Amino acid sequence: MMSESAANPFVDGRQVPGSNGSLTLDTDTNNQHAAANVSPYSRADSPSAHDTSSPYAATGKRLVDLCFKTYDIGDVHSKLDSLKQWSISTYKCTKQAVYEHLGKTQRTLDPELEQRIEQTKDLQKRYLQLLQLSRSFTSFFNQMTTMQSSLAEAMNDLAQKEPRLRDEFTCNSEAQKTIAQSAQTLMNALNFFLSTMETLCEKTIEDTLKTVRSYDQARLQYDAYRMDLAVLQQQGGAGGSASEFQGRLYEAEHNCQTYKSKYEQLRDDIQVKLRFLDENRVKVMKKQLLLFHNATCAYFSGNNTALEASLKQFHIASNDGPSFLEQ
Repeated sequence: MMSESAANPFVDGRQVPGSNGSLTLDTDTNNQHAAANVSPYSRADSPSAHDTSSPYAATGKRLVDLCFKTYDIGDVHSKLDSLKQWSISTYKCTKQAVYEHLGKTQRTLDPELEQRIEQTKDLQKRYLQLLQLSRSFTSFFNQMTTMQSSLAEAMNDLAQKEPRLRDEFTCNSEAQKTIAQSAQTLMNALNFFLSTMETLCEKTIEDTLKTVRSYDQARLQYDAYRMDLAVLQQQGGAGGSASEFQGRLYEAEHNCQTYKSKYEQLRDDIQVKLRFLDENRVKVMKKQLLLFHNATCAYFSGNNTALEASLKQFHIASNDGPSFLEQ
């Protein structure tokens, strides 16, 4: 017959050793361990509760400082006023552009200046096309020059391996080497031509067209405020007091005059830039086209002396002399 301890392994909440020899802590001991495992952050005397150097306290302090940071009220009002003026101007210009597109209003035109601007835009497209073709030609010619040099080296190597064909291989190797050296001289002229064309197309003409875009924007702004003034003058003082109407009329006239002055200033600037662009373009292209003509004709006619003279005429550094391996 089993004893009381064996029949009931739990006595007063404690497990006593049984037949299997197992032993379980009593409930009081479990409660003590549970109390010992309480998170330290839940205690009032936790270091993070009073230590301002902890990351949690520092983050909270920054948030408080950010929330209660004071701003300059005058600066805020200034920025809001600038945003308001920009929004009004953008709305008026967009409305003017839509009306011009629909043909409901007339734009300010300077026929002679508009024609010159269109000619400049067309010239830029054509010069960019010429620049692209010149780049392709220079790249192809550079590849051909590299292949000629490789061909000369291969023939020179075969001249050492083929005694019975040594003279023929040597003759062709020297010919290809001479042609490659002349081609390198022509490459210097082509690179100079390309550099000047890039400056003309991507900097000089582009700078003028950038001013043209500013001029177009100023013209649109002037027309928008000019039409706004015209509409206000047609309405008269209807729907408001005379003092209010006079205030709006004065503001509209002031804005119209301001944008008119800006438009006229940019119009004068673009006329000067277009004149200088025409003069410089003709002067530069005359020099570059003469260089291109003389260099290419001298190269393809086999006149290396004339080719070197062309580069010296335009102060272009020619290629260095042959290396000690080529001598």
